[in-house]
Amino acid sequence: MADNAATLIVDLPGVVVSGHPDRHVMQVEWQGRVAWLKREHRIRWRDRRESRFHGFGSVGKSLREAAMLRDLTANGYRVPHVIEAGEVGGRGFLLLADLPPAIDLASFLRSETDPERRRSVLGRTVDLVRRLHDDGIVQPDLSAKHIRVREDGELDVIDWQRAYRLAAPDVRESLKTIAILAATLPDDTPTCSECLRSIAAIAPASHRATLDAMIARLRQRSSIREQLRPDPISPRKLVWLEPDEGCCAVPEVAELLADVAVRDRLYEGGVPHADSGGTVECGRYPLRSAYWLSRRWRSPQMRTARLLFHLHRHGIEAPELLAFGRRGWRSFVWYLVPEGVAEIDRGERAEWLGRLHEAGCALTGEPPTLVRTATGIAVARIDAIEYVRRVSPKRRSHDVRRLSETNALPPSR
Repeated sequence: MADNAATLIVDLPGVVVSGHPDRHVMQVEWQGRVAWLKREHRIRWRDRRESRFHGFGSVGKSLREAAMLRDLTANGYRVPHVIEAGEVGGRGFLLLADLPPAIDLASFLRSETDPERRRSVLGRTVDLVRRLHDDGIVQPDLSAKHIRVREDGELDVIDWQRAYRLAAPDVRESLKTIAILAATLPDDTPTCSECLRSIAAIAPASHRATLDAMIARLRQRSSIREQLRPDPISPRKLVWLEPDEGCCAVPEVAELLADVAVRDRLYEGGVPHADSGGTVECGRYPLRSAYWLSRRWRSPQMRTARLLFHLHRHGIEAPELLAFGRRGWRSFVWYLVPEGVAEIDRGERAEWLGRLHEAGCALTGEPPTLVRTATGIAVARIDAIEYVRRVSPKRRSHDVRRLSETNALPPSR
């Protein structure tokens, strides 16, 4: 593909529906139809190394997934159709056609009331895992949210960027596929429990202890616990405004920030208009090398935006993210601080802190400010929280003492 055409695709406007620091997924329009654009902001050397190790060549995740999807399609698997894929200017992209209407497997199991239909879908899920194992395909991302159930009960599988094919079936490698699916299936119904036993039975008895340990470790991750929530939270959507700036905003303010002059005020630390409200943090990257290496989340403002995303996904009330962006060595984040009363009793504070730790976050040295809003307990100071992935017992005890010192209120009655 010519560089001009590749640049046109990688810079398509759209709505960001999910993402990570180095990549995201957008809903875009392509030739009058809905399509999905998976974009790598930068192609990391470790991704190229891993792709080369698994036989895809020295490519990023986009071209690797495109090759895997074409292989799977040729072998009769139901996966997204690849429209275009490529790399340009150190970035990668994968443009996929839209799939028929479907819901993820976890949502299907929670909402479907017909036991026969549930059993049929779970049977197809077990057959899918067995077929992947027999074909020597390892899919470390085969979680319940990546298996889509159509109206007719057929299954589509998405997100193959880390999958690879072995020369021959290997039980130890297939355990990765089995473990992630077993860890993300809700096990609160007899039908699901039966499915879990059937999936686990794919592994020989000699590997059952290893599989159980892998499932237990996976369920300690905050991302897995998030998927197991009985009331999953819809991801926050963003509009990608300016590719050269890396500026994103929620749909409610996207039209306002389309004006370059308005974004200029945000980079200077001011709100777009006098009546806009909210808090704007701005600054520069600490080192120029951080920009040239495209480590965008290294700036304090980008870390704040990432943290606000994370808290929202885990149902913890915090300042509402409105927009964030970077331009050269400068960056900003714009958010609304929740308002409410600060009288939170000890029992409620302990419950809030427990949920914070479950989300893989901990308190910093700043005093946390909790307020009671109309919908629950919210933290008003985002600089009082940091994402640490896993909170150690020592850190938990430290946070309990710190929260008691900063909010010395009477115990709950």
